[in-house]
Amino acid sequence: MTAVILTAGLTASLNTSMPEASAAAVTPGALPSACLDADPKANAPRIVWANPKFVMGNMFLGLASVVSYAITAENEKADKVKEAVRRVAYCFPGYNVVIAQPHNGSTQHMTEAYFVTTIELSDTKYRVYVFKSGTFYQAGDLGYKNWGYNGYFTKSDDGRTVTFTTPPLPERRSGWSSGPQCEVTTRDRVDRTIYYSLYDGLSKDAQSRHVRALLNDVRTCFPNYNVMVMHDEQSHEWLSPPTSQVYASAFSMQDYDANDSTEVGRPSGVASRGRYDVHVFKTGTFHNMGDGGWNNWAFYGNFTRSSDGMTVAFTDPATADLTFDPMAGFADSNFDSDTPQYTSTANGPYPGCGYTGSVPGDRGELVRSLTTEYQKCFPDTNILVVKSIDQFSFGYLSNLKHLANVNGMTVFALDVGVVKNNGDGGWINWGFNGNYERDGDSTVYFTHGTPPGPPVPGPDPTGSVRVMVVGDSMSQGEEGDWTWRYRLSEWFREQGVDAEFVGPYKGTVPARAPGRKPPTLQGQLPEPEDKSTRFDGKYDQRMSFDDDEHFAMWGQQAAIVKNLIQYQVQQQKPDLILLGLGFNDLGWSVTDAQGTLDSTKTLVDEARKANPNIKLAIANVPQRTLLNVNRQLPDKTNDYNSRLAQAIPTWHTNQSPVKLVKWRENYDCGPTSCPAGYDGLHPNATGEYQIARAFTETLHNDFGYGTKPLDIPTTIPNRPTPTPAGVTAGEGPQGVTVNWNRVFGAHGYTVRSRLVGATTWNESRVQANRHETLSVKGLTWEYQVRTDNGDTDDQKSAWSPIRTATANPTAPAGPTGIITQPTATGFTITWGVPTNAGAIERYEVLYWDQDTPNAILSSTGIKGFSARIDGLKPNHRYIIAVASWNTTGSGVPNPARPIRVGTTTPTAPTGLQINSLDANTVQLTWTKNDTAAGYRVWTRDLTNGSPLTPSDQTFTEPTHGIAYLTSGFWNYEYCVTSINGTLESARTTCVTPTRPAGS
Repeated sequence: MTAVILTAGLTASLNTSMPEASAAAVTPGALPSACLDADPKANAPRIVWANPKFVMGNMFLGLASVVSYAITAENEKADKVKEAVRRVAYCFPGYNVVIAQPHNGSTQHMTEAYFVTTIELSDTKYRVYVFKSGTFYQAGDLGYKNWGYNGYFTKSDDGRTVTFTTPPLPERRSGWSSGPQCEVTTRDRVDRTIYYSLYDGLSKDAQSRHVRALLNDVRTCFPNYNVMVMHDEQSHEWLSPPTSQVYASAFSMQDYDANDSTEVGRPSGVASRGRYDVHVFKTGTFHNMGDGGWNNWAFYGNFTRSSDGMTVAFTDPATADLTFDPMAGFADSNFDSDTPQYTSTANGPYPGCGYTGSVPGDRGELVRSLTTEYQKCFPDTNILVVKSIDQFSFGYLSNLKHLANVNGMTVFALDVGVVKNNGDGGWINWGFNGNYERDGDSTVYFTHGTPPGPPVPGPDPTGSVRVMVVGDSMSQGEEGDWTWRYRLSEWFREQGVDAEFVGPYKGTVPARAPGRKPPTLQGQLPEPEDKSTRFDGKYDQRMSFDDDEHFAMWGQQAAIVKNLIQYQVQQQKPDLILLGLGFNDLGWSVTDAQGTLDSTKTLVDEARKANPNIKLAIANVPQRTLLNVNRQLPDKTNDYNSRLAQAIPTWHTNQSPVKLVKWRENYDCGPTSCPAGYDGLHPNATGEYQIARAFTETLHNDFGYGTKPLDIPTTIPNRPTPTPAGVTAGEGPQGVTVNWNRVFGAHGYTVRSRLVGATTWNESRVQANRHETLSVKGLTWEYQVRTDNGDTDDQKSAWSPIRTATANPTAPAGPTGIITQPTATGFTITWGVPTNAGAIERYEVLYWDQDTPNAILSSTGIKGFSARIDGLKPNHRYIIAVASWNTTGSGVPNPARPIRVGTTTPTAPTGLQINSLDANTVQLTWTKNDTAAGYRVWTRDLTNGSPLTPSDQTFTEPTHGIAYLTSGFWNYEYCVTSINGTLESARTTCVTPTRPAGS
């Protein structure tokens, strides 16, 4: 059997009402292990038992790999069955396990049947059963070649009947305090041998599956603790050491002969062996200085994560409820897959059913007929018809019965269960009827009850509702905004709806403080950010908004919130979520349209884990004016909005309704103009009303709140835009600093400057009330400032009076003699010791990824004269510079040679062409070199015999213009080299242009 790779598409939660399973999804418990956990990175203060879709995704895709593919090297069938039983029992602690060849006459009566699937061992089919209790009868031959089992059981004298009793619930081991033995009685210790055949040092997917499996088993072994798994060859450190650490070990995941070691943090030097450190503890702060991704690290428990994702702070998790049983109450299931309950056709061609019509000859029509007629005959249950049991997997089964076999089709009835088709689809292979929801083409979730009817009635328009706004900058707002949240609260009050806004945050984002802080020194954490710097912004001074709790923040992404929403729903207990996310995912190329949709779906699923009855109004993404840095954004936005509109009806359930909010259609903003926004995206006072109306349309039309949607008034108050006062200009770190009094609610300012005597102004837009001018000492400048609240002239103030200052830089320029060298994961950099080293407080190494769209400039502080930067993207080019800091601020950075991470000396450029622009100016072009980080251009004046001389600058693109060739461009020789830090290629063949006729 081929190994199946676990995909992220199956990490979402159940979309339907399954009473028993829903209770399991929100109750603390000792997690069962499915060996390959789909996504164990829950950010919650407790261990939770995964819900059906989460667990079934693991079982369908993971178990076949662990049980079957992993043991194909075994020689004997009996040994394979023994090993398969061991592996399944390891994957599902607390359950009984049977693996048996199917035979006519065999029966399988199970209580609380958790999982049933078919595997192949030595080209022989076996069925895997995972359950709490039951009785199995084997009609075929006995012995391990035919069946094997594990658990709590007694056997009949002839060995054919085995009766299983419910295993005891897990308990904390008596006297346990720490060590390799598991904290709970259902598991002895972590067994890495389960995963040998899954690990592939050359495959990130295989490595990721491997690390997830290890993490899942460790947290099953120690349910009351946080868990950190880290590849030992990745740079990392504990910023605050782990407390109450009960287990620390190192696992070599691939080498059969390698012994587990308690020596963690010691690089093995053999990457192919996949050596990982494991820590089990209560509290601590961990920093990953290497690469991210599942293949390098994983963690679980109660934690918060830094904005860059590389620092994780753990706090003490809640005690797991080991007594909780998610399968309690699930009825008996008589699988009896080869022995149907009904066989007589005396009363019609469909056994057990009073159907008297003809049997369709076409198999697709037969399946349709069977699902329809058996639903009529068994109206209080669900019907499943399949061609081949062997291609299906079953889980969370309650009251499953094998009803009949009809013309090669098998008919089942069941109350509750999850069924996955692992083979071909279509009516000719399967069909179903009853109360169910379908996920894609292959998975069906059956629930007990009457088939779905029309939507449930809307809420009482005067009832009480807890509302949580989940969004980004457009939902949080900026100092001085009214916000659309306020306009929505006004509408609730006008409509008589008792709406309470809830969330972890209050307020808008405050105005930015002027100036830059010195960069954090390498190896140290940034100073903790005061919450007030992000959420203490005030609203428009003409209104009062006390009920302003929310879960919206500038820059927030669906890709991040999906991991936070379950905890926030648990804490804030909203009845209704108003969701406005996705712009930052698309705009910053975090994910594409499908990836953003997947994040939104996961967010819905995670919210439902905390509240199965949660209501969600999900907005599509608005357009914005076109940006040169992401010209594909309009198409990506349209693509996402189309996918979201198609997906939301499939996410909707009567228990947890989900409806679309048409933000894009109501908000007057697009690629060519944005009357509703002040900066091409963020809402002005009119836009706030438009967004609020979009939500009220959905709240009224789809959820029944209020008597009508919000009416947008004809007169909307303007934003105050006074001229800045208190403007001063004087010496500054880089030449001249201009300061002025902060204007409350200003979205920004425009500063214009010019040298005294010049007639043309240069304009710069700034966010805070300070402006720095880069200038050599002695030049005199003049300035004016205005408040800039938007793109149009009516949102700008008059200019302030002119202020004058003479430049006198107070901070040192960047160092000289900078040398860069690429490494496997980043680069090293050194620079010369300046004569004024004592005046420099620290240096700042700045680096920027040229090959990542919309990349953000990164920097780190250094006290010495060298640094090593790791954790960068392989084969990406980085531009590098170094600035000097003293007590007044930062001086002008000096550039260094660019590098390409993980590569060596580049090859020489090719295709050099010389194009003359005039007699003294040329433009050089050459073929882009994918091994180079940049280029140097070399020239030689042939009239005086001078040597080839390289340009002072390096260039990142394959073109360069040269002017002031006083001897005439044809009297020069030109060459190019490729560079990668200090590494440099041979020169191209040097080219001398042909002398133009008549010159």
